[in-house]
Amino acid sequence: QPYYPVYLFAPYKLAAVTAGCAISFFWAIFPYPITAKSKVRKLLGRSLFVLAKFYSAMHTNIELWMSDELGDIQNPQSPSFKLQGARHELFQEEMQLLNSLRVHSHFTTFEPAIGGKFPKQVYDNIILEIQRILTNMSLMAHTTQNLKTLSFESQGGNSMSEDDKWISQQI
Repeated sequence: QPYYPVYLFAPYKLAAVTAGCAISFFWAIFPYPITAKSKVRKLLGRSLFVLAKFYSAMHTNIELWMSDELGDIQNPQSPSFKLQGARHELFQEEMQLLNSLRVHSHFTTFEPAIGGKFPKQVYDNIILEIQRILTNMSLMAHTTQNLKTLSFESQGGNSMSEDDKWISQQI
């Protein structure tokens, strides 16, 4: 093996060490590890936030229905029209988030357990409960959208028979 003097070999060694440090700096700092587990956590938080916004829109809709201030759904200026648009948008976003949550939750089974076991069953139960709550709230909002006010004051007194009251409740 030939011997090279320091003044010839040192620049090559310095260049190799500098390149190695630059490459290790890039791969250690810039790429952020994105795993299915971290996506499930972030999507679950986003899903709960959207569910809370959907609850707020649904609750406002029921309050307006109970106070008979909903207005005509065909009128773009009525609260009913605006709430329906907001509810549909939030419902669509929540359904997309639930699908993403299910997919990423399924992918967590294939990732190695670094730092401890991921509580997949707990997250799956939370996703299932979000689905149930969303279904119940959308059913309540849809029901209030299609019902008429059932107050006796707006009917003009107690002149309705029991059958008429029951039928008006079913409409």
